Parts: sequence; structure tokens; C-alpha cells
Amino acid sequence: MNHPITHWPQTGAPVPPPDLALDGRDKPTLGESSASAAALPIADAPSSFARALLDLDTLTPAARADVRALLAAHGLCAPEMGQPPAAPARPSADASDTADLLPFDALLKCRRRLGRAGSSQPAVHVELDLSETPVAFQPGDAIGILPENDPILVQRILDHLGLAGRLADGESLRAHLLARYDLDHATPDLFHLIATLATGERRDIALALRDAPAPAMDVLSALGLLSRFRPSPEALLACLAPLEPRFHLVTSSARLQPGIAALVVEREDKGSAPTFLSTRAPVGSRLQCLLRRAPHFRLPQQRDVPLIMIGAGVGIAPFRAFLQDRRARMESGPAWLFFSHASAATDYFYEDELRAFRAQGHLTTLTTAWTQSGPQAGSLEGRLAEAAPELLAWISEGAHVYVCGDDVVTAGVERTMVGLLAGHLALAGAGDLDALKAQDRYHVERL
Repeated sequence: MNHPITHWPQTGAPVPPPDLALDGRDKPTLGESSASAAALPIADAPSSFARALLDLDTLTPAARADVRALLAAHGLCAPEMGQPPAAPARPSADASDTADLLPFDALLKCRRRLGRAGSSQPAVHVELDLSETPVAFQPGDAIGILPENDPILVQRILDHLGLAGRLADGESLRAHLLARYDLDHATPDLFHLIATLATGERRDIALALRDAPAPAMDVLSALGLLSRFRPSPEALLACLAPLEPRFHLVTSSARLQPGIAALVVEREDKGSAPTFLSTRAPVGSRLQCLLRRAPHFRLPQQRDVPLIMIGAGVGIAPFRAFLQDRRARMESGPAWLFFSHASAATDYFYEDELRAFRAQGHLTTLTTAWTQSGPQAGSLEGRLAEAAPELLAWISEGAHVYVCGDDVVTAGVERTMVGLLAGHLALAGAGDLDALKAQDRYHVERL
């Protein structure tokens, strides 16, 4: 993220120049003396913010020269007149298989709800058709989806600003906002630009939000602070963050389901990008994707090694893939799954499949923890503690431990495991958690 401007000329307070970064309407004339340019609040500006403020086409020739001189004095480079900021690039499809992120296209084959109606943390099961894609994934890997923003939100931003549909170079502003920029999170640069154009209380609010640790406001709400003056399209885009891919752990085995990659996706009601895959992307459409390999979260090479799998919520995803892979390879090693979620009535993801894995012998033990299920409610850490003797016996016999969840879950499981192992050091071969990590037998994937 770019650093906000902290030094203001002479008075120490922001003096917004209303004629910077306007779209051509209601723009007063900037004075043509060098003194007027010296009053511009850009003494500490990073180059991205300089690009945002300087829509040079709105300035008089003399003022334009003064601005360029001021920028040069601070080691900054003004953009060429009329040139929009470079748009964040979508990944190229010609990356090699050794790349950290491998781009590919996939067909959205199906989407269905996981669990039952009434869940406080709903999720969906999504399947991608990879039959025409030369991409090979393994259980433990993740696939990122390059989302698109909600077209309704994009249109509301365009309507609010009264902007034309084209940039100076002829490209579509609407297309850029749909596919290249994050509209869910306003940046400090955007609040600074708004403060530059706003006046009075609106300017003070924008400055306060600019300096806040993490202002929870989307771009449209932030732009609501503007009334009379509007940024140019180029200035707006220069102040937005790029739209990032959203990664989801693969929950299927290519050995059992060739040509298919299944994902578990949290279903969110808010945000433009988060709702794309879970709700808005049409089934049958082609998606731009990225494969992120996870060499640290692989099944053991030995086929009979015991597995202890610990997951919460959508953290069950890689473990379904593990079980499918073992089934496809006809492996007979013991497997123990600890699964935690809110309620057994609404959040028992893949319940029928897990029971089938148990019946077929691919899942030796299934332990659940339902955090909101009344008197029988329990925590993941509590279930681990209850199973300590048998759990430690598995570890002493060479089991690999896999943990998947958010930071709270993974940290809680690690604290519990440290305590369990420390309290049972007499158990031959158990060692401690550091020993398990050194032996590459403790694997963590954070969501």
C-alpha cells in the first residue's frame, strides 16, 4: 500500500487544490505563478499518488510546468498528459508448470450448497471442468479464481461520478472496474484524493479514514464523501488496489474424479468479489484460474502411514481430497478425521461421504466437535484432549498430523498439541511438536 502524504506546506494543514484530478466539470483556474504550484500538498507524495492527483489536462500550461518542476524537486515523475495509469495485468496463460502460480481457464461445471439451510456459516461445493486444461493438481493444492465485480456496483459508481465510459486511451472504464480493481476496499490513496477534492467536514472525514489502521469502507461508500468535484477516470483508477484472486483448497482427487477439480467456497453475502464464485458466476461460464501448489501439505509417500487430519469449517476441503486419493490408490493406512463446525444439524459438510469412507474402511475414526449444539457442544481442542491417549499412540506409531483452518483454529490446535505431547513425554517415540515438525510430520495449511 502506498504511504499517505504526511507533510503539508507551511501551515501543516491540508489545503486541497480543487482543480487537480477533475473530470473537466466545475474546475476553477489554477494560478499561473510558481507560488500557486508550491501550495500543492504533494511534498511527500509517492509516485502512485502523484499520478492520481495529476490529471494534467485540467491545468493551464503554466501551472502544468510548475507542477512538473515541483514533482521533479522531490524526485517524482509526472505522467504524460492524458495517459491513464497502467492497469493491473491479468496473469498470462503461458506460464510454465514450475511457476508458483500456474494460470489456466476452467469451465464452472456445477455449484451446490453444503450443509443445510439455516447455517450461520454457509458454504458451497463448486466443481471446475479441467478436461481441456493441461493442469495437474494434487490433494493439498489450492485454486485461485480471478473474480469479477458486481456489474450493478460498477454501474452505481459510474452513475455516482457521472463518468464517461472510456479512458483517454479509448479503453472501457467499465471493463477495468469490472475485472481489474478492488471495489470492496477503499485505499488510503483514495481517501487522500477525496480529501484533496472535498471541503469542510467531508474533507476531515476523508483524512481521518486515510489515517485509520484499516477503514472498513468500500469504494462507492468512500466516493459518497464527494459532492461537487469529481476525479477523472485516470485519477480514480490510480488510487484503487488491484483485484486479487481468491484461493480455495481443492477437495477432490484427480485419480478418483479425472478432469474435475472440486472446491469448498464460503458463501458470503457481502462484498463484490467474495460473492463472485459462490453466487454470481454463471454455471457454464469460463473462469480465469491460478493453481497454487502446496508441497508442504502432501500425503506421505508411504501408503500405510497413519493420518491424523484436523479441520474446521471449510478446512475439511483437503481431507476429503486425501480420502478420495487413498481410496483411488487402494491404500489401507489408518486415517482419523477431527472435524469442527457450528452445528451438526446445518454444518455437517459431506456427512454422507464421510460415513461412506468409514463404512469402506478408508476412514478409521471420525470425531466431530459442534460448537453451537447445546449441552453436547464441544471444541476442537477439547476433542483432541479427550482423545489424547489414543492420539499419542498414533503419533508414536509414525502418524502424520495435518491441520487446516484459520489462524485461530491452527493456533489453538498447536497449543493443544504442545500440551498433550509435553504431558506424555514418557510415551516412547512421541517426542514433542518441534520433533514432529523436524521430521516433516506436522503439516499446517492456514485459510
